[in-house]
Amino acid sequence: MIRKNKIRQNNTGYESEEEVVQTASSSGVNKRRRILNEFAGYAMVLLAAFMLYFMVSRFVLINSYVPTDSMEPVIMGKSRFFGNRLAYLFEEPDRGDVVVINHKCYDGEKAELLVKRIVGLPGDRIEIRDGKLYINDEMYEEKYISEEMKEDFLPVEIPRGCYFLLGDNRNNSDDSRWWEYKFIPEDEIVAKAMFVYYPKFSSIK
Repeated sequence: MIRKNKIRQNNTGYESEEEVVQTASSSGVNKRRRILNEFAGYAMVLLAAFMLYFMVSRFVLINSYVPTDSMEPVIMGKSRFFGNRLAYLFEEPDRGDVVVINHKCYDGEKAELLVKRIVGLPGDRIEIRDGKLYINDEMYEEKYISEEMKEDFLPVEIPRGCYFLLGDNRNNSDDSRWWEYKFIPEDEIVAKAMFVYYPKFSSIK
């Protein structure tokens, strides 16, 4: 920006009038400043969006992938679904819930996220006999499985604060029947599965 003085005459004599001349250089500075301000605004929006996504994914929702067919027909293999991390904040896990767990299945193996269905609650006596599930010596009807189980499972009693989980595709599922640590503590339950969003939308029940 260049400033120059212009002299003009009035009734009392002469006075100096400052005239401001805007140059191409100062115009360029202002343009760069506007661009930087816009960029800073976009960056703040992106940062806020990222922080929101991080908070939601860390504390509210879990986005999970099912690589196998162990939960068919309710959750098909290669599906993606959302789970609610806050589902058990004010209530206990219930029989029939499909849950995401962080469980160390075998001795020496790293814990991993798995999706299974709760069939046994703390204190229940679980048995599989003649293709049927028995809970506390009473046959339990399961409408979500497509075929009877081929292998029996001797009776076990679920410890306090733990759960017994099975996959819906009972004849092709690695679950509490085969894990070395069969009973799942409540603190290993990460979320309750809500709905599949890929490859097509469906609720999980």
